[in-house]
Amino acid sequence: LSFSRPGTLVPPDIERDEPDAPEAEAPARPSAPRDAAPAQGAQASPAPAAGTEPEEKFVGEAFGTYIIVQRGDSLVFYDKHAVHERLLYEKLKKQGGASFSQMLLEPVTVTLSKEEYSAVLESR
Repeated sequence: LSFSRPGTLVPPDIERDEPDAPEAEAPARPSAPRDAAPAQGAQASPAPAAGTEPEEKFVGEAFGTYIIVQRGDSLVFYDKHAVHERLLYEKLKKQGGASFSQMLLEPVTVTLSKEEYSAVLESR
């Protein structure tokens, strides 16, 4: 792992929806993106026993998108956008308790006259 300016840490630029609101509680352990590949040289470590997870230490930020955290002898990259979505989801889930679903759209066949069809093509 290399950085262009060694020793320079930049605090993450995190946007908040409500500036005066109390800080949201972060999920205990956000899931890694499905398409994320382990960092080069990273080794899979066995899962720690419940309640004995290593302490997380902020390391820095990469590309204005990822927060880098040291957990034990591993580096963890958090995607700020994904973490923000997860926080919003957890907040909605806690508030509502209702299921999150919506009706599926079904195709509707429409019969148009030649004039209507021409008007549709012209309005594109």
